[in-house]
Amino acid sequence: MVHGWFLAAFAFSFRKNLGRFPWILVAIIPFFFAGYLSAALAALFLVLAIQRRKGPADLLAAGGLAILLFCELFYLADNMGEIYYRMNTVFKLYIGAWMLCGTAAALMAGDELDAFITRYQGLKVRIIQCTFILLLSLCLIVPPVAVSTMHGPHTPTLDGMAWLMNSHKEDAEAIAFLRTLPGEHVIVEAAGDDYQYTSRVSSFTGIPTIVGWQFHEYMWRGNTPEGWYGVRGNDIRTIYENPDLTIPLMEQYKADLLYVGPEERLRYNISIPTRNLRELYKNRDVIIYQHDFSLDLPISGNAVTR
Repeated sequence: MVHGWFLAAFAFSFRKNLGRFPWILVAIIPFFFAGYLSAALAALFLVLAIQRRKGPADLLAAGGLAILLFCELFYLADNMGEIYYRMNTVFKLYIGAWMLCGTAAALMAGDELDAFITRYQGLKVRIIQCTFILLLSLCLIVPPVAVSTMHGPHTPTLDGMAWLMNSHKEDAEAIAFLRTLPGEHVIVEAAGDDYQYTSRVSSFTGIPTIVGWQFHEYMWRGNTPEGWYGVRGNDIRTIYENPDLTIPLMEQYKADLLYVGPEERLRYNISIPTRNLRELYKNRDVIIYQHDFSLDLPISGNAVTR
């Protein structure tokens, strides 16, 4: 269904070529008898596009169909599990295939409509032409309206941090400060599950943290040693909640910065030691502590040795 409309446009555009060169059907035989019906359909239109080579539309269609055919035959076996093995391959490649096939289908539809208008004249043709223009105009309204409805009022921008300043101002200000720090660091921040507001500090600053989205860490890094990502998540909790182990665990992971913000207070019962930490940065909701005093880092606000 994702590419059904595009394949329908391809079928209509290639109809004469298929009737003129029926031998092209041979391309689908191995896929059909192997049970790969989707691959057979993609292979058929791919061969038709390569055979015709009439213009940019055929080139774009061939590129998109080649990606679809590839995804039917090959996939990256990641740690998602057997029934989800194809998910990431399809997820990463189908976007490009959709754009190529969609553009090709639009060009082919335009060519067919232009040929129809050239061949026939009269009121009925004009009505069809005006209807097509009206439908196309309505489609052009969808993107801006959908974006405004789904994401709320905003000023369009290429700045990926703009939303952060609107929704998490204190985090945004603290992150901006961290991005000015010289040298290399490791920061402790809240660990969490996928697609949640965690790992935001390391993501926006590039400063490594102890563990990110835990299932993603497992999926892409593997499970050796077994359960390592869970151990790190538990160690982060211990850093925030057990003041006797805060410094030893930070030193174990070579972390010199400790971030305490709204997300950390939400997830942990914060209890950090009163010594061997100093406030490097502070605003209304965020405190960043420094452990390694040998690093001469600029301090924002009042420095407090703990």
